[in-house]
Amino acid sequence: MNGSDLLLSATLLGLFVFFAGGYGVLYALAQMHAAGKLLFAAFASYGLQCAVAAAVVAFTPLGGWKIVIALSCALYLPLPPLTWRYMARLHAHGG
Repeated sequence: MNGSDLLLSATLLGLFVFFAGGYGVLYALAQMHAAGKLLFAAFASYGLQCAVAAAVVAFTPLGGWKIVIALSCALYLPLPPLTWRYMARLHAHGG
């Protein structure tokens, strides 16, 4: 891996994590405030995460790690909703 490959890979992976975090935070805020626009922003952030994952797969020399990125992106979609439901149920029953 040369320097430009390293910079590209690091930048894309940083964006991947940024958009994953954005999806989780925006989803939680949307649920807390019952705000459709925030929910839209959450799913837009997830869409950008998927676009970045596709760029990682297409343009980086990460070998088998590309599979890990693609799978983690696909498996991340249900996590914020599942976590929100679990936390709501946990707190509704008094812990």
